[in-house]
Amino acid sequence: MQIDFSLTTLFIFILGILPGLPGNQIFCMFVGEDRKDDIWKKLISFLLFSVFGLIIYSIIAVLFNLPLATVFIDPLISKKLNSITNDTYIQMTIAYIGHFGGSALAGLISALTIRILCKWAPVSAYPEAWDSFICK
Repeated sequence: MQIDFSLTTLFIFILGILPGLPGNQIFCMFVGEDRKDDIWKKLISFLLFSVFGLIIYSIIAVLFNLPLATVFIDPLISKKLNSITNDTYIQMTIAYIGHFGGSALAGLISALTIRILCKWAPVSAYPEAWDSFICK
């Protein structure tokens, strides 16, 4: 299946899928990965870590009075991209970096959860994997 690359696709990739990269990398570092996964499973994994990273960042942003991720949506809805000030760029950068950090935290939490569950039920989710290497 081909992926059509347009400006909208690039925008969705940069804002929606790319922040899931740290979470996926941390998860794979602690748990491992299935090399037979196709590109769609990896994209869904990135997207899930991105969504949970956004949720974690949103909770942290409310608690510590940081800019919410909605700073991206306001200029796009009003279609006034030229009215973005330096303060808005700083808020966008903080929210975007926080989104990446939330994704990393989501990856760490999910990897540690898998490792703890693996101690209770020593069977991996991957049928081809050697459980003795994954569950150590």
